[in-house]
Parts: sequence; C-alpha cells; structure tokens
Amino acid sequence: MSDLPTSNERPGQKLGLLMCIALGMGNMIGSGVFLLPRDLAPLGWNAIIGWGVSIAGTLCLAIVFARLARRLPEGCAAFTYGAAAFGPGTGFIVAWSYWISCWTVVATLAVAAISNMSILMPWLGEQGAAPAWIAIGCIWFFTLVNLFGVRRAGGAQLLTLGLKLIPVIGAVIVGAWALGTGAAPPPTMVGTEPVSPSGISSAATLTLFALLGFESACVVSDRVKDPERTIPRATVIAAAAVGLLYLLSCTTVTLMVPLEALHSSNAAYATFFARLVSPEAGDVVALFAAIAALGALNGFVLLQGDIPRDLAHRRLLPAAFARDNKFASPWITQFVSSGLASLIVYANYSRGLADLFGRAALLPRLEARDEAGTWSEVCEVPIGTAPTTVSFEATTARAFRVVFAHNAEDSARTLEGAPGADTSLLEAVRRPKPTFHLAELRLSAEDRVHRFEAKAGTTIANIEKSAQKATTNIAAIGANSGFGKQMREEIQAASISVNSLRANLRDTALIASRSNSPIWRTYQTGARQAAEQARLLYGQLKQLQIEASRTSDPKLFNSLKSQARQVED
Repeated sequence: MSDLPTSNERPGQKLGLLMCIALGMGNMIGSGVFLLPRDLAPLGWNAIIGWGVSIAGTLCLAIVFARLARRLPEGCAAFTYGAAAFGPGTGFIVAWSYWISCWTVVATLAVAAISNMSILMPWLGEQGAAPAWIAIGCIWFFTLVNLFGVRRAGGAQLLTLGLKLIPVIGAVIVGAWALGTGAAPPPTMVGTEPVSPSGISSAATLTLFALLGFESACVVSDRVKDPERTIPRATVIAAAAVGLLYLLSCTTVTLMVPLEALHSSNAAYATFFARLVSPEAGDVVALFAAIAALGALNGFVLLQGDIPRDLAHRRLLPAAFARDNKFASPWITQFVSSGLASLIVYANYSRGLADLFGRAALLPRLEARDEAGTWSEVCEVPIGTAPTTVSFEATTARAFRVVFAHNAEDSARTLEGAPGADTSLLEAVRRPKPTFHLAELRLSAEDRVHRFEAKAGTTIANIEKSAQKATTNIAAIGANSGFGKQMREEIQAASISVNSLRANLRDTALIASRSNSPIWRTYQTGARQAAEQARLLYGQLKQLQIEASRTSDPKLFNSLKSQARQVED
C-alpha cells in the first residue's frame, strides 16, 4: 500500500520548536491542575514522593517517544509507532482510539471552561441552553482558528500558555515571598497521612493524570519543521518543564494553606491567592483556570483534525477526510470531530439526550405502604455522593422504604449468550454490579433546604457578626495606650478576618452556581450583597493598615480610631 503525501504546507507554515513546546505544555496544563492541591493535601509527603514517581515515569516515556520520533519522523505517531511494531491493523486501532479520546477531551475541556467561568458569572452554572451553547461556541471558535492553519493554532497555543502559566508560576513566587517576609506561617504537614506505599500509589495516580499530553507534538509530526530534531527536543522539554512547575506550584499551595481550608475549598489556587495576596486575586484565578481549559482545547482541536487526515492519506479512511482548505487544514475532519464534541457537550446539559449514552444500572425509588400492606412508588431518588433533596406530593403511609430496582434499559444492553452457549467469557466482561451505601434518609412534612444550601445560608447569616467582630477589634484600639505596633497587629488581624470572610463568600457563590433549587435564589442574592459589603469593608481596613504602619503620631491615631468607628457603623 502506497501512502499519499501527508503535508501540503510550505516550510514557513509549519510548527517550530517553540510552538511544539507550547503544544505539549498547553495540552498538559488544563484546568485540572487548579484542583489538584485539594486532593493531594491530605496525603502530605506522599504527594511529594508521588510527584517524583510520576515525573520520573513521564520523563522515561518522553525519552522513548523522542527516540521513536527520531527514527520514525513521518506521519502521525498514533499510527506509525504501533504499525511499525505490530502492523497496520494495530496502528489503525491505536490511532482511531486516540482520535475518539481527542474530541471527547475537547468536549470535556469546553464544559470545564464554562464551569470555571461560572465562579465569576454564577448564571453560567444554571441549567438551560445558554451555557451549553456558549461551550459549543468555544469549540467552534478554536475550530475556526485551526482552519486558518497550524501556525495560527500554534500562535493561539503560545498565547494561552503564557496566560495559564501566570497563576502556576505566581504561586511559587508568592510562596517564596510569603516565607521570606514572614507574611505566612511556616509550612507544615500536620494532620496529613504518614508516608506509606498506598499513599504514594494514590498520589502517583492523581499526579500522573495531570502529566498526560506530553506526546502531542508527536501526533502532528507532519506539521512540524525538521521533525527529526524538533519533536524529540519539544517532547522532553515539555514533560520536564511541566513536571517541575507542577511539583513546585502544587507543593507550595498544599504546604502554605491549612489542610482544613483546602478540604473545604472548591478552588485551591483561588484560596491560596485570596489568603496571601487579596480576595480579588483569588477571584481572578478562576478566569485563568478557564483560560487553561481553553488553551488545552485549542491544542486538542489541532490533534483531532490531524489523526483522521493521516489515516485518510494512508487510504484507511475515506479520501474526504484528507481534503485540505487553502490553509492546509483538514476542514471536513475538523467539522466532523467538532460536531461530535458539540453533541457530547449538549448531552452534558440535556438529561434526555444524556440518557441515550447510558443511565445508572440501578434506579433507587422511594415507596410507601398503605393500610392494606400494598407498596407503591412515591418518587425516584437521585444518586450522588453529596446529600440531595427531592420533593413529592404529600403522602400518608404506614411505612416507607427505598428500593433499588434494575434499570430495564441497562439490562437490555448487557451481554447475553445464546441458549445453551458457554457464557463464561461473557461473564468475565459483563458490567460489574454496582453497590450503594445509603448513609442517611430523612422524611419531612415541611419544606426543606438542601444541606449544602443550608450551610451556605448559615455562612451568609453570620456575615454581619464576622464583619462586626473585625471592626470592633479596630475600634477597641482606642482604649489601648500603646498605639504603634499593637495598632498595626490589630488592623492586620481584622484584615485577615475579612479575607477569610471573602473566601467563604466565594465558596458560597460557587455552591449557588451549581444549585437548581428555586429557594437558593434568596441565598444567592444575599451572598452577592454581602460580598460587596465585605469588599468595601476590606478596602477601608486595608487603607487603615497602610496609614497605621507609617506613623506613631497620637493625633493620627485618634483620626484612625474615628475612621474605624465609621467603618463599624
């Protein structure tokens, strides 16, 4: 079988070393890294060792890919490496599977970007068509960028990589500054798990997933200038650079933010910057997390177009997939891939369409028993690891129970053998039966609020008390005879209190954005109003802190005391 030419670009239209490095690093650094510290913090030293194990393993793989790229520089690595060792059949299966993973990742990254943006714009977290169409719009925007050629896609990758590195590198810089100036307590591993093989294994599993994507440059080798030299260097540099940044950045966050704060935070990096810099800096991190997801989305859009293009040039797919536009971009392949990704995104926001892809194997439902002893269904109970609330019409019964019924649709999809056939192999691959643990069930005759909403509501209810306590600390300074150092310490303590309040409000807003209960709108409005009040209070307290640090004049002291009382009022 003869292969068709797989590259129509002129040398000036191909990717260079810098863009290949950006492609590898950009596809490795997605929005998931901003959640890692929360999951790694309880593991303590196991996390650091796990990073070392994962980075070492990734570098070994990167070196293997680099040597393969030097020996097999032509064509898509997803096909050529497997085909060289095991034949074209294996190469096709690997490439086809990798292509499916690419447009699936594109859909996932689009949803992740909108999820991060919902922290700043809570309405994006509500159900409905708008968030789905915005996520789909992101997919097609970067598809359009890629349709203008690989150089445009590479430029977008460079830009987004530079932006997403700001919070990752910034965390290391802020951590070093905080330790050097004493603005933060010394790092501690108190409350974490002791070092153990199981702990290291858990940490390595989490960290290895964050390092995937280093092979991206190998997949588009036909689009690279001087691939024999460029791809090996780009692959190893990308893997080493991201591994080092992850190790330093995530470890800084886990060491300098208390374990309980990370455990209750939905955005570890945001909590880190809010505590050590300012609440506003913590909010901005959510924007960078969205940019990180969009940057990786751009990289995987590039990959999803090139894999079928390469297979079509080898006559393993219809020739239409090999058609390029005037910018040497496979427009049919991109349309098909992005169309499939858009379908997945819409399925994420549409329960009816999502059901086509499979529902739970067991459907729990609440049943009631009447006076005659007959059981009847009251409602379905949603499955989830978090506490959930379901409403139903007023029901009087002798007893209630929860029944886990088999899903008929799921049973229809299970593997069944012909009568009399040996089904031992089917049993080996049959879907395992799920297990559930019902932790708690409460029935109430009154309207109830979701447990998470109640927690957030309590936070909002205590806002005035927290703010009053912070300002009272400042007002009480006037009763002290020493006004220099003590005044600065009191104001700093009040400022920290308001910082903590702002962090709680941010978490509350995140909870609000993910809730579907109508009663939550009251809490959501209260959270926004309280956040604005806390922001103004923080600004005034910050100014008092600055002025207090510059003087020991009793007259100025009295002036600051008066201002503090005004803040309290």
